[in-house]
Amino acid sequence: MDPKLFGRYEIIRKLAGGGMGRVFLAYDPVLNRQVGLKLIDAGGDRDSIDVVAAERRGAILQDQLAKREQSGRVAQIFDVGDRDGYFYIAMEYIEGEDLSELFANGPLDPQRAVDIALDILDVLVKAHTFQTVIEDRAHRGIIHGDIKPRNIRITSAGQVKVLDFGIAKAVSMTRSLTFNQFGSIPYSSPERLQTGDMDARSDVWSVAVVLFEMLTGKPYFEAEISQKLEWMIRNYRALQPSIAALPPGLREILSRALDPDLSHRFASAAAFRAALFDWRKFAS
Repeated sequence: MDPKLFGRYEIIRKLAGGGMGRVFLAYDPVLNRQVGLKLIDAGGDRDSIDVVAAERRGAILQDQLAKREQSGRVAQIFDVGDRDGYFYIAMEYIEGEDLSELFANGPLDPQRAVDIALDILDVLVKAHTFQTVIEDRAHRGIIHGDIKPRNIRITSAGQVKVLDFGIAKAVSMTRSLTFNQFGSIPYSSPERLQTGDMDARSDVWSVAVVLFEMLTGKPYFEAEISQKLEWMIRNYRALQPSIAALPPGLREILSRALDPDLSHRFASAAAFRAALFDWRKFAS
C-alpha cells in the first residue's frame, strides 16, 4: 500500500509509477511547498542496489546542474536520503502537463515541436559539457540517459522542464562511454540496446525520437510487445517509411538524427540544435 506519511512528507496522491520507482505529490512542511517525492525500493539484491546507486548519483548530478542552469529548465532537487526501506528524492513539483499529454490528441504544430526540442537540446548541451567533481574524481559531462515524453514537463506558462536525471551518468575525464542497463526501450538507441554503452549521442537519438513523436503523434517504432520492440530497435538498418511524411526540411534533419549508421548521425546535441535552429530561422 502507498504510504500516507513518509518522514516529514505528507502524501497527497500518486503521480507516476513503474520503472525505477513511484512518484507522489507530497507536502513538505519545512519548505511549505508541494514537492514530487520519488520512492525507490532499497532491496538487498544486486539489481536493487544498482538502481539505488544510479538514482543517488543521478540526484547529485541533477542538483548540481539545476543550480548552474540559469534558465530554470532543470527541475530542482530539495532533499535525498534513505528511510524505511526506501531511497527517496524530494524534487521540484511542476504544475502543467508532460509531453505525452500534450500530443495525446494529435501532432503538435511543427514550430511548437521544434521549439520544445530546442529547449531540451539546450539543456543537454549544458549537461554534456558540464564539469564537476564527485568523490574526488573529476568528471566532464552528464548524460541524462532517459529522455522521453514523460520526463519533459511543460508548465502552465509554457516553459519546458527536463525531469528525472535518475539514471544519469557522469562521464569521467578518461572515458567517453559509460555503461547503463536502464532506460526506456522506445527511446533507447540501437547501439545502446546492442552494447549497453551510451554517450552523448544516446541522448541525441532520444530527442530525435521524441521530436518525431511530437510531429506525427505516433511512436517511431511500434510493436505489440516490448521484446519485439527491442528486437526492432536492435536490428534497425534503414529509416522507417514514416519519415517521408514529415514536413520538408525537418524530414532531412530527422533522417540524419535517426540514421541507422552512427557515423552519419549528428555527433552532438549542439549539432542537432544548430540544424533545428537554422530550420526555424528560415521557416518563420
